[in-house]
Amino acid sequence: MSPISLSILLLCIQPFVIYKAMFCEKEEEEKEDLEFSLSFVVIAPSFIFFYLDTFWYALSLLGCVSLIGGFLVKVCTKKAKRSITLKELYPFMFSWLAIFAIGYGLIDLYHSVVTWITSPKDPINSFSKPLLPNILPSLYFLSAIIITLLIRIIEVNKGLKEELTGFLLLVLSIGAAIAPFFSDYYLLSLVFNFIVLLGCTNAVITYKQTDPSAGAIMFFYSFAFMISAVSSLIVKSITWLLS
Repeated sequence: MSPISLSILLLCIQPFVIYKAMFCEKEEEEKEDLEFSLSFVVIAPSFIFFYLDTFWYALSLLGCVSLIGGFLVKVCTKKAKRSITLKELYPFMFSWLAIFAIGYGLIDLYHSVVTWITSPKDPINSFSKPLLPNILPSLYFLSAIIITLLIRIIEVNKGLKEELTGFLLLVLSIGAAIAPFFSDYYLLSLVFNFIVLLGCTNAVITYKQTDPSAGAIMFFYSFAFMISAVSSLIVKSITWLLS
């Protein structure tokens, strides 16, 4: 399907999504349900990963679809039974973009691994670029994660009030999306860093403690990574297109 055909299709679907979310009678609905329903109005730019060969053309079309969707939501707000502001709506566009980016990265990684396994070449020499220099950024990140976990263990055992690990986890959440820039295996490094970050964050938060807000804290660091990852992917795509 061409970008223009997809854009037209999404534009045709938008009025139905808005009507169902904002005007249909519902007995009970939480605000989160409304936000999720309306998030499909701004999902269009996430499909850009299917049109990387015509990136700017597709992005301009799909971006306009989301702008029109936001305009329709704004117009319908006064007469709707339920509504949200544009400030609450457009962050979902970046959330969808992050989800699609991770999905695209995992699929690309899967195809790369399958191609590597089924390649008749010597597995040791089948990498087109040196392996060790390109995995060093992720190894450094893994080392920083381990050091953060050790600091957390010291903080808990010594009963320190000023906790350094919270700040370090925030820095590492952002750094997890920056480190892949220094590797030619960008997507592989990004996915690896994300998995390591999730595992370490959970270990740091729950170490010898039962915190009822652990889920919210995990979400905060994951959200910080998602924002950084989306920005990282956008910059990487631009540098790839300009190269």
